Amino acid sequence: MRSFAFKSLCLTMALFVPLSMMAADSGAMAFPTGNVSVNGKGLSSPTAIFAGDRIRTDAGSLSLTAAGSSVQVGEKSSVTFTASQLQLASGGMKVATTTGMTGQVRNLTLRPESGKTVYTVAERDGKVMIAALEGNLALSDGHGQVMLAANHAVAIPVQGSDQPTCKAGDTKCEKAMKKCKADDTNCKAAAAAGGAAAGGAAGAAAGAGAGAAAGLSTGAIVGISVAAAAAAAGIGVGIAHATGSSSPTH
Repeated sequence: MRSFAFKSLCLTMALFVPLSMMAADSGAMAFPTGNVSVNGKGLSSPTAIFAGDRIRTDAGSLSLTAAGSSVQVGEKSSVTFTASQLQLASGGMKVATTTGMTGQVRNLTLRPESGKTVYTVAERDGKVMIAALEGNLALSDGHGQVMLAANHAVAIPVQGSDQPTCKAGDTKCEKAMKKCKADDTNCKAAAAAGGAAAGGAAGAAAGAGAGAAAGLSTGAIVGISVAAAAAAAGIGVGIAHATGSSSPTH
């Protein structure tokens, strides 16, 4: 009996430990709740994911653990994972990192300044909403940069069309467009731009600057409560963060 139990334990460790070691080396461990998929395949148990994997939550959510970082992906979200960056195509997420894991949404890059940083980012109703729960965030749109201080949040309107379309007779674009989810505007932008990766794992990255964009002009940025920004990401925050709002500084 003891021999059987020992063999069962060894088998379990042999299966789990290599998986954990692989995730630690080049990816992350994903822990799904509810209806979640990776690269279009349903996910129901803890699984190692790797650079380029695309996560989608419908009626579900997902937690990720990577070296020095942990991530929560809210419901109805689409995120592409890389070793040092998370690319948000739709929905929202919360990132806690001590290794500087950046976030990307459309043409915006969110870069932790130093030390431990916790932040949320979401795109809802034509706005990108970002909250710095702990530590400062540098926000860049490729043309300028603003600083978002800890315990502050902002809303940035998305400028331009949210629904990229194909040129008449562009069958390659139309074929790629059919692979995109209905609310995945970044994937559609990649298809409209002729991105071969549209609808695949790199679709969000390829379309990040191809369609509508979020600009960092001070007139467009509006300070909002941290609680509102976090709620848009589908993530709750503690009472200590519930009232912060700000206009960021250059």
